[in-house]
Parts: sequence; structure tokens; C-alpha cells
Amino acid sequence: MIEKARKFSKLFNSLNRLNELLRRDYHAFLKREELSSNSSHEQYVESATDRLKAELRAICRAIRVKSLLDYQRVKPDIYILYLLFKYLRKQSNTLLQECKQELAHLSDEMNLDVAKDFYLSQNKSEQEATILASRDVESSAIEYQFAEKVLLSFLKKSKVIINDVYEDFSASNAFLLEDVSKQALEIDSATARIGRLLQLPDDKFSKAITNAEFGNPEDGRYKKYKKPQLTVEQVIILFLALKDTQGISPHVGKQALSYHLARITNHSENTLAQGVSKFEEILNEHKRGHDAYNGYTVIEYLNKVIKWIDDKIDK
Repeated sequence: MIEKARKFSKLFNSLNRLNELLRRDYHAFLKREELSSNSSHEQYVESATDRLKAELRAICRAIRVKSLLDYQRVKPDIYILYLLFKYLRKQSNTLLQECKQELAHLSDEMNLDVAKDFYLSQNKSEQEATILASRDVESSAIEYQFAEKVLLSFLKKSKVIINDVYEDFSASNAFLLEDVSKQALEIDSATARIGRLLQLPDDKFSKAITNAEFGNPEDGRYKKYKKPQLTVEQVIILFLALKDTQGISPHVGKQALSYHLARITNHSENTLAQGVSKFEEILNEHKRGHDAYNGYTVIEYLNKVIKWIDDKIDK
């Protein structure tokens, strides 16, 4: 059941992937039903969303039957499915918004004059620019039609289906989910981890699901590393400095930063998250008789890094 739910989560993992898979499935549908592409968009979307609804409902029924036979053993699966459905609900909305943006972009690309001006600016002749611009506009028009008639329509219907499944599943397992969520990290964080788990190869994903490793780093189920010389506060200062100076991606959010720092430093994820929100305070903290103790400690550490690199460089 978990693997079946994962299939849908991977389907909604990115707009490009969904678009590619729908195109393949759509062309197979045309051949199977012996339909022309001009009159089949609505029929295909109806068929595809009916299948999505049926399979998601089948997963819910299967877990319900298993829970009646061995509730204690199935409890982890129920929680994991809840997170997967929550992730699906979030992604279906995200992809719907991305699809609308993509349609606006394709609409701009269908402007023949703009396309022609672009090729003229590339020193193409009037005739070449006209031919190339016409080709691009035609290609964009084909992309636009599929995105509007199939992709957008599929996402709109899927969003409703997934939300209904999520609400029904949550309601029918409310008691368990309330109990489990008290012992786990906040649900949004757990849902984000589901997104990362989906990127794992199949064997590692299955192992992670089997072990149900969704707990806090402090619960002993994650590999323990020796803590670094830098304190929690100093680690935060170092990595926020790297983020702001683009030594790492400037788009990493506070939650993601805290999550990954906890894994590589063995500092508490919750403590890191709290510290990230108090950056100015910990940077200038008076400690051990010194102003901005943490800030200057990081500077001293970076001087060691500079010396280490300098020593490694062939003179």
C-alpha cells in the first residue's frame, strides 16, 4: 500500500515529470480508444482522474481492512499514508499554480512579433527570422493546447479528488493521528521529510518505510556523529553567513537549514530552528567576558580554515 501511494507522490513530484507522464499516457489512450487528438482531451482527463480516484480509494480500503486484523502493526502505515496524502494535497496545489504560470509563459511565446524581433536581434535575416519565429510560435501553440486542455484540467480535478481522500482518511483515523502527532515532529516538518524520502532509490525508500524512521533525531534512530567544536549558536552563525554570501544556496529556508544541520552536526534540530530565528541575538551575545563572543569565535574558526586551505595549496 505504501508503495502504491508512493507512485502517486512521485507522479506529482514535479510539473515537468507529470507533463511527460501524462503525454505518454494520453497518446497510449488515443491508440487504445482509437480517438483523434482533436476530440479526446476531455475524455482522457475524465478517464485519468477516475483511475486516480479509484486507486487512492482502494489504498484507503486496504489499510482499513488490515487495521481490523492487526491494528497495532498497521499503525505506522496509517501515519505514513497520512503524510503521503498530505504531501499529495500540497503538491497538487503547488503544481496547479505552476501550470497556470507555465500557460502564461507559453502565451507570451505565441506572440509572432516578439519571436521575430528576438531572431532579428540575433542578426538573422528578415526571412530567416520569420521562418524561425513561425516555427517557435507553432510549437508553443501545441504545448499550450496540451497544457490547457489536459495538464491544467487534470490538476484541477486531481486537487479536488486528493483533498477529499485526505479529509476522509484524516477523519477516519483522527484518534490515531492525534496520538501519534504528539510524539512526532510538527506535521509540516514530517510532510517535508516525505518529499525528501520520495527522492530515495526504491530499496532505500522501502527500508526507511519499513523502519518507520520519522522520529526526532534525539530518539536514537538516526546515526550519531561526534558533535563539532562549534556550538549550536556558532554553527548557525557560520551557515547563515554562507547562505547570505551564497556559499550555499540563498534560497534554503530556515526549516530545511535546521533539518540538514542537525544531521551533520548532531545538534538538536529544534534548538537549531530556535537559534536561526534569533540570529542577531546570538551573534552579539556577551559571553565569557567578551562582547559578540559567538561571532568572534566563528571568525577565529574561519581563520583556521583559511590556514588549512593555504597549507594544502601547492606553493
